[in-house]
Amino acid sequence: MWWLIGSLVALVLSLGCGISTAHELSTGKTKFTSAEFWGAVVFHGGMAILAVWLFFKGMGWM
Repeated sequence: MWWLIGSLVALVLSLGCGISTAHELSTGKTKFTSAEFWGAVVFHGGMAILAVWLFFKGMGWM
């Protein structure tokens, strides 16, 4: 049960942060340097991978 809750929290964080970053980039509110952009890509990707891993763990598939 706790694995699934952790999965949902990680998924919400990943999606919320990713959507807000994409919105800021599309409206031109922020100008990322290359390092900041790739840092955001790694963070959002890592959170998504964490969410999937926690989901699999919670379902007993791992």
